[in-house]
Amino acid sequence: MSNYIDLLLEADVVEEVPNTSPRRYRVAQSEVVEELFALNTALNAAGPAQN
Repeated sequence: MSNYIDLLLEADVVEEVPNTSPRRYRVAQSEVVEELFALNTALNAAGPAQN
């Protein structure tokens, strides 16, 4: 995960939890996360992929 945390922070997907040691992160409250949740909901509503 350490390879991707900077990218996730930059993209506003996660945010650092202040005053934690070791450093901890949580899902950010951002437009990006809202869109990801919307995409996930749409994919789940579509059902499994058909081959």
